[in-house]
Amino acid sequence: MIVIVLLATITAVLLVSANLIAGPTGMVVAAALIFAGIFSARRVAPAFVMQMFNAKVIEPHDWPEAYNTVNALRQGAGLAAMPQLYCLPGARMMAFSTGSQDEPVIALSMGALQHLSSRELHGIVAHELAHVVSGDMTFLMMSEVMARLTRTFATLGLLLAIWLSISGETRIPLLTILVLAIAPIAVSLLQLALSRNREYDADDYAADLTGDPAGLAAGLQKIEREQAAIWRRLFQPYVRGDVPTLLRTHPRTADRVARLLARARQPVDE
Repeated sequence: MIVIVLLATITAVLLVSANLIAGPTGMVVAAALIFAGIFSARRVAPAFVMQMFNAKVIEPHDWPEAYNTVNALRQGAGLAAMPQLYCLPGARMMAFSTGSQDEPVIALSMGALQHLSSRELHGIVAHELAHVVSGDMTFLMMSEVMARLTRTFATLGLLLAIWLSISGETRIPLLTILVLAIAPIAVSLLQLALSRNREYDADDYAADLTGDPAGLAAGLQKIEREQAAIWRRLFQPYVRGDVPTLLRTHPRTADRVARLLARARQPVDE
């Protein structure tokens, strides 16, 4: 329900921006561009995405534990297609998924494969499978297409307003200018909220799939410790304080871990 509300709000911001610029015609053009953008994005093959990361295919004999883990969780999730596994170069621990239920892809870095325990790997892989099963890539792709269009329409609208004001042809209402100026910021914040919502839901799905919320929590904490060490080493002399929640694509790891551990402490229904 939250996903629908957030996507509907992003759509509304885009259509309002288009209407302010070109009226009903602008709204029709915006709607057409939304469908065209989503259609084009969906045609991008997952293999092409993996090439961008210089990732290599993991065959069953390359890393049996990872392959068996994904296969077992895939069956538990009722996913018909076996996800294609890829290994990302580098020692940094990371994982992500892409594709669809028909062509799922899960990418794990060499660092994650080497340093996550079997229990932690189960949790992280289950989280990525949750994104595939829930169709999160489609939701996030839709929001990205609409956000880019909103920024484009808003920028063009502001430039047009400045031109008309300078030329003296017409006076643009202040409210119109404010809406066009705020629209890109609003849609970006909505995008981030949608991303955080999908992460929480994927955590819940993974906890149910594995029956081990604490295992996922341990994996998230291990990845967070490594990333925090890299952040401190590179940026601590220049950056102070934490990134506000509103500006995050993912919820704070501490918040995610607290939710998962709370689930782990809940009594099992008999």
